[in-house]
This record gives sequence, structure tokens and C-alpha cells, in this order.
Amino acid sequence: MLSKISVVVHIYSSFHDLCFEMDHLLTTSIEFLKGVGPKRAEVLASELGIRTFRGLLNHFPFRYEDRTKFYKIKEIHGDLPYVQLAGELIRVEEIGEKFKKRLVAKF
Repeated sequence: MLSKISVVVHIYSSFHDLCFEMDHLLTTSIEFLKGVGPKRAEVLASELGIRTFRGLLNHFPFRYEDRTKFYKIKEIHGDLPYVQLAGELIRVEEIGEKFKKRLVAKF
């Protein structure tokens, strides 16, 4: 039969091991997260400052863009910062030369 002191020591030891494992996991590089890899990890680090799992968990975006809403042309006004349109492209052409080229499409 275990004494109370040995039970407390065992619980403390288990908790300490758990904290160590959790800290080790949270300080792991973000590139080891499935689907990230070295290239995306570099982008996350340079643009958002996310380098570890802890950094990812502590990152809170400052804005949310609802990409599920599609607007009709008549619904668009100047107060909307971002819009998504759904439609059929009738014509697409390249205008300009060399560095002044741009793609122009007609709905």
C-alpha cells in the first residue's frame, strides 16, 4: 500500500512530466504541423510572426472576411471593403505591353 507522501510525489511527477511534454510540443516549429512544411512555415514566420505551435495558438486575426457571401453587381457600394462576385466570363483579354500588361475580363 502506498503512503500519502508517495502518492503526492507520484502525482507531482506525472504533472511535471505532462507540463514538460506540453511545453516541448508548444515550442515545436510550425513547419512540422501537417500541411505546413518549410515553405509555408517561412511565409507564416515572415508575414505573421508565427514560428511555433504556441505562436499559432496565440494568433488572433484582427479582421474576419466572410468568403461565403457572393454579391450581385447591383448590391456593390463604396462601403464594402471586399466583395466576391459570381458570374460567367464572356470575354478575357490581355491589354498592354511588357510591364504594363494587365488582364481585362467582361462579365
